[in-house]
Amino acid sequence: AARGGGAVPSARRTRSVARPPKRERDAESLELTLEGEPRKAHVTGFIDEWRRLARLDEGDRPLLLRRAATRKLLDLEARLLQELEHPCVVPLLGRTQTKQGEVLVVEPTPPLPPAVPLPVALDFALDLLAGLATLHEGGCAFPELSRESLGIAFDPPSLRLPQPAKLVEASACGRARLVLADLSGVRPVAVLRQLRQGVADPELPAPKFLHLLTPPEVVERLEGRPAPQSDPRSADVYMAGHLVQDLLTKQSPYQGREGVTLRRLKREEVGGRIAFNEAAFERLPQPLGALSSLLRAMLSIHPRERPRVTEALERVRQASAAKPVQTPAGQVWRQGLL
Repeated sequence: AARGGGAVPSARRTRSVARPPKRERDAESLELTLEGEPRKAHVTGFIDEWRRLARLDEGDRPLLLRRAATRKLLDLEARLLQELEHPCVVPLLGRTQTKQGEVLVVEPTPPLPPAVPLPVALDFALDLLAGLATLHEGGCAFPELSRESLGIAFDPPSLRLPQPAKLVEASACGRARLVLADLSGVRPVAVLRQLRQGVADPELPAPKFLHLLTPPEVVERLEGRPAPQSDPRSADVYMAGHLVQDLLTKQSPYQGREGVTLRRLKREEVGGRIAFNEAAFERLPQPLGALSSLLRAMLSIHPRERPRVTEALERVRQASAAKPVQTPAGQVWRQGLL
């Protein structure tokens, strides 16, 4: 399709002329394999934005420029989904090998991973909070571990988030690392948090930074705006609050099922954060529903209103230990995001 608008690109495109740089060639070779007939304007805008994003050299471009491009792309993706009228289909951005070389592909997402019972999700949440508590006790907190919030290493270039898994290492003031894997063990991913020296583990892939979890005050500092002084540990509490909420309420942004869409989540963002989901907790059985007050405090836009991670750990532990945790017959909580 032409850059300014036009027809939907054909299923395959070949180039017999001199080849442009690889990043640009990937974008030019974009394939759309989604079913349906979306409006050409939305498809064209989606493709054009990918072309622009593919030309950005991540080593030379500022972080804020890359982040703005990614956010615009997500908005375009939400509009494309709406036009397709397939609420359960989310484009999976991947690559495939053809005779003409490697090309980008947009295709329906594979099925969701196996459902996870609520006790398993609680176990993951407790592991995460216990690991953060260990780091805080050793004097390690957000600014010392990473200047750009939580680093999530994707299985690139998928936009879907990694699945939750066990916290396997959290050494106080050593190299702090959260290693994640999906429950099937097929696609290992990693979360790497580095000390201020910037020492990276060569065995782990380079992380890509996702800012949906970044506390508002950190977003303001990254964007050069005035931000209140706060205990750096409160930023970790905010991030953990998002992950615990997602684990317990199956609110996963890039899995378009059960009414959770990119558009809805983007509209709930306030100053770089996703708003607390009160309705999701109303559907949880007691005593887990009582955790809504804890999560509301952990996700406060005011750092001083957030509890310490040790307090959050104790309250989640108490809720998980309460007997019995009644769940409707056959009902399970799908994996959230981590």
